[in-house]
Amino acid sequence: MRTPSFTVSCIVTLATSLSGLMGCGTEPAPTTVQTAPAPLARRTFRHDTLAAGSHHTCAVAADGTVACWGDNNCGQLGDGTNVDRLTPVTVTGLSNVIAVTAGDEHTCALQAGGRVYCWGRTQEGEAPTPANTITTSTSSSGTVTAARCFDRSSYRMDLATYNPTATVVSASPTSASFSGSTTSSSIVAIAAGSRHTCGVRGRGDVVCWGENDNGQLGDGTTTNREKYVIASALTSEASAIFAGADYTCALVGDHERCWGREPPSTLPSGVYVANIHLIAVGLGANMHCWLRHDGTAFCDGSVIDYSEGDPDVTAAVGLRVGERHACVVTASGRVLCWGENDHGQLGDGTDSRRVQGTLAIGISDATEIATGAYHTCVRRVGGQVACFGYNAHGQLGDGTIDSSATAVAVTGLSTVANPDLAAGDDHACMLGSDGTVSCWGRGSSGQLGNGGTSNKTSPTPVTGLSNAIGLAAGGSSTCALESTGEVTCWGDDTYCQMGDGTCGGSRLSPSTIAMRDAKTVAVGGRHACAVTSPGWVYCWGANEYGQALMGSGGGSFVRTASALGIDDTIAIAAGGDHTCWLTAQGGVHCGGRNHHGQIGDGTTNDAVDSFAAPDGDATSIAAGNAFTCASHRDGTVSCWGANGSGQLGDGTTTERLSKVSVSGLSNVVMVVAGTAHACALKGDGTVACWGRNLNGQLGDGSTTNRSSPVAVSSVSNVVALTAGSSFTCARKADGTRTCWGGNVYGQLGNGTSTLTGGLGR
Repeated sequence: MRTPSFTVSCIVTLATSLSGLMGCGTEPAPTTVQTAPAPLARRTFRHDTLAAGSHHTCAVAADGTVACWGDNNCGQLGDGTNVDRLTPVTVTGLSNVIAVTAGDEHTCALQAGGRVYCWGRTQEGEAPTPANTITTSTSSSGTVTAARCFDRSSYRMDLATYNPTATVVSASPTSASFSGSTTSSSIVAIAAGSRHTCGVRGRGDVVCWGENDNGQLGDGTTTNREKYVIASALTSEASAIFAGADYTCALVGDHERCWGREPPSTLPSGVYVANIHLIAVGLGANMHCWLRHDGTAFCDGSVIDYSEGDPDVTAAVGLRVGERHACVVTASGRVLCWGENDHGQLGDGTDSRRVQGTLAIGISDATEIATGAYHTCVRRVGGQVACFGYNAHGQLGDGTIDSSATAVAVTGLSTVANPDLAAGDDHACMLGSDGTVSCWGRGSSGQLGNGGTSNKTSPTPVTGLSNAIGLAAGGSSTCALESTGEVTCWGDDTYCQMGDGTCGGSRLSPSTIAMRDAKTVAVGGRHACAVTSPGWVYCWGANEYGQALMGSGGGSFVRTASALGIDDTIAIAAGGDHTCWLTAQGGVHCGGRNHHGQIGDGTTNDAVDSFAAPDGDATSIAAGNAFTCASHRDGTVSCWGANGSGQLGDGTTTERLSKVSVSGLSNVVMVVAGTAHACALKGDGTVACWGRNLNGQLGDGSTTNRSSPVAVSSVSNVVALTAGSSFTCARKADGTRTCWGGNVYGQLGNGTSTLTGGLGR
């Protein structure tokens, strides 16, 4: 990882004196108020499925609903009451939710179609007041008025109104279009501060609503807003959003831009903070923290030392900040916390304040964290949630009001299913909610991982896997990403695509690659690549065209996973004999074979690194046999390369050496590619496909090739998608799977190998 040199100063603040948040300090720094973003981000549209408010917690369940527990004094649990709940209750009337966020006493959820619902405290516009007033309070004249909740910050019963039912957030009539774009107004990411909420829209602008006394909405005023307004001074496209008590930050590129009142531990003038190459920002009432690409965390310029808690920790991949404590989750699933610990919110079994990272006891499989005022919750592999810290309102979700300094399991929560699905040429695999993997279809090279070579027409468990968190498949090989950050592979090893130093034959069960801190993996026709937490790329397998990105000096085969001089990568795709990767700035690079223009540089010359889409607005990438596609921030898709079957989707069958737009697509959140067809998942949960259709893999009820997208019939509520050589599979929000197309090897997984003309699922 290439990083700039910098000097870290130990910053003196009141907050650190009180809580040890930064590891030093005794003096308060000045507090400033800004009413518009100030120059000071990184493209990672993150969908949080776990959120903690001051004293309540919420999680997205496996079926796309939301469950909440804990303090309900202002209706922030969304169950239509203001009664505290010691175990999860379902939010009324919500479905198809992909993300949740929580403020002090309000909660908001993002649906797949880009609509946001909020509930809880409404006094400053945190949650919208419903059209019908709430019936829990009646005036002396008998007129129904809005309900009141106890305002814990001012200890007044009559101050705050609330709405205990999820209500859609709408735009202010004065909201203007973002100057950088005119399309894709759907919200794609959300974050809640104490009493305000902000979202990033697909076009890259930021909208906010709620309390605005310190300019935290960024609209140039201090007027509270019940309907969202544009953060008008943000002139660059944001890729992520973070909100604190009275402060908001957006990532632009890999730097932050912030507005509102910064926490009182702000840096003194002239002190340099290495707030570049950022992947996350943490904002608490008394602290401002950053997480960089290389896994290091900073709080006001001081590096947080993880080694006291766990000397083996090399990189953090997630950061959250509470009232006066902060936590990171590492690629290996560990959680380390620091700061105030009087309620056990650090999870280390004590109530001792920590100035450096301390290991949360009993957590080794974390995938996500959330921090409340004085409690912390962790989502584990398989979707289970565990919490520790303050529990007076039941926010730990274990059925008691007993605080705990170690993690306790949340009871009665439907686990959050990981939607990973992967397809090779003639087989497919699906990740279970318990970390296991099942595969079906062709098994002749051991690609099903069950110890044999027989075809399977129904999902069959992979041997010895129990902690998988990601999947990839290509050709006749499969790889899984484990919660430890390791990669395991199985199947065809003719071209060294197992990456463990051996070549030849087949591997019938998983074999671990010598790699740590991997965060995503891709498998091509005869090679594979992985991206580690700092953004490094590793590749192995066939390399005669440079598809393993080693150049001519790398030889025809790369036996072991080899680190390349590529950093700042957030996603990767492997095609037949080429590889493409997506950078944090949204650019697409490609390398490898280019006989059909699949690396997108305007030529047909093989290359190790060509800039295929330098625009900086790509959000996902997919590589087919000899073509490539990317989805963009405005919800459109572009493709380049071979086009004999119409797989570029531009209405022609003309080969393209640089990108062209796919016709008629909008609101796309993900694109996938098979051998010669591609499909797009849209924000409303529907799917459109184009390209080769000889086996019905486009799902439109025909076997006619299509050079423009067609809707897949009778498929909805899709959350994950994958494409094989002659078939396509989708996973729905309820966890069920559906496939269509070729089935000669049982790749539809429906218990048969009957040819159905593409109409069977």
